[in-house]
Amino acid sequence: MRQSIVLQIHDFIAPDYPDDLTFSRNIQTGNELQIFLQGDIYCKGGVVLKVENRFETRTVGGLFQVRGFRFGYIAYVPGETWILKYHNLHADEAEYIHRIRDPFTLHIESETIARNQFPVMSEVLDELEILARRYGL
Repeated sequence: MRQSIVLQIHDFIAPDYPDDLTFSRNIQTGNELQIFLQGDIYCKGGVVLKVENRFETRTVGGLFQVRGFRFGYIAYVPGETWILKYHNLHADEAEYIHRIRDPFTLHIESETIARNQFPVMSEVLDELEILARRYGL
């Protein structure tokens, strides 16, 4: 099942472009699901934020739980290089990466962060907006 969603959570999102984020789900076993949130968010300054998040569900003691376990936010200007990455999409899903790339010098700042430091989507958009201003996008 694919269901389109509309984002109106942040002022940095371009008002003239619809996002193409979708939720899809796969039933694993019984009532357990794997849920995917994927697509692009079109932002001001021509910046695109590619989203790739995966969640799993379970029921414990009668309580339905949803847990995110794979996260990816990669921001770029189409036709140019990426400028911001937050993800744990590599082989070691316990390793969370934060990278910033200067679009002019291509200098990369990189750090490994703890899971509890990983930002929610609105915080990624906050940082992306600051970077876009810094780089004149």
